Amino acid sequence: MKKIALSAFFFLLFYGGYRTVKNEMLDLKYFSRSEFGVWWPLMSQDLLLKLDAFREKWGKPVRVSPHPDAIGREDEGSNSMHNVLKWGEVRAVDVFPEGLNTIGDRQRALEIARSVGLTGIGLYTDTSPSNMMHLDNRDQFLYWTRVNGVYNYWQVL
Repeated sequence: MKKIALSAFFFLLFYGGYRTVKNEMLDLKYFSRSEFGVWWPLMSQDLLLKLDAFREKWGKPVRVSPHPDAIGREDEGSNSMHNVLKWGEVRAVDVFPEGLNTIGDRQRALEIARSVGLTGIGLYTDTSPSNMMHLDNRDQFLYWTRVNGVYNYWQVL
């Protein structure tokens, strides 16, 4: 565990400073650096811009999940888009879009996420305080749901 934390420290030290400057130049309308905490310097700029575009089209607040693993992770060996050790940046975030309650809302959220260029989209109906979305950037489109702890996946070619 110390090895992972130390490697992330050096990564942040040498690469994160540059990313912080770049991310500071982003003109986000709906999100601020404080919502991403210590992960801000390693956030994918592309993800941040697409997240902001998603919020614009959604038309209601989109809250970043407070769960400790909702933004970045240091998980050696994991292919998670949250895993900064694998990708060199945070490529995923879990969010709670306000008003994501019905099947129609979930379909609209999926369509909006695709329209702004997000390629990894998870819809979770078993989360609290409401339905949650995982949004990420990946090479191929993948959509999934989690209902009562059961995952279902669809890959669109």
